[in-house]
Amino acid sequence: MGALGLNSSTSFDHKTGVTSQISNYTVVNGEAGQVASFSGSPVNYTWTDGIPNRTVSATNTGVYISGQNRGLQIRVPADATPRQLTVFMGVFATQARITVHLSDNSAADNVDTSFASSGSQAGAFTVRYAAASPGQSLTVTILQNTSGGNVNLQSAALQ
Repeated sequence: MGALGLNSSTSFDHKTGVTSQISNYTVVNGEAGQVASFSGSPVNYTWTDGIPNRTVSATNTGVYISGQNRGLQIRVPADATPRQLTVFMGVFATQARITVHLSDNSAADNVDTSFASSGSQAGAFTVRYAAASPGQSLTVTILQNTSGGNVNLQSAALQ
């Protein structure tokens, strides 16, 4: 579990008692100061085993960035073990360009530009993956593909 933006644009909650496997976000084609937190997403999520916030019930927060070709990126481990990553994100008055990349290039990048709205839209996507070799990573990049609006990232879950 990784959740973003609960208290500020730098808030990052993750599962307690284990080494976090979901990275905090990094900014793509921009600067950390351009990221802001928000609340009011139609998607709510809850956790009971987090750190620094142990229990959170029905939060609808996240982080967003504005500007064409700017975005947010997260990384998770990859090896021959099949895994599943679910990412909760959204757009406001723009189109997102979502790219999923395995570091060993054992599969072609998956690029999706179907997530778009003239207003606010939130949702989730799930990636089932495995790398061909140990010690790899899967990177998910969410870029703002058109001018105006913003893209946001709320949380991710890895199984």
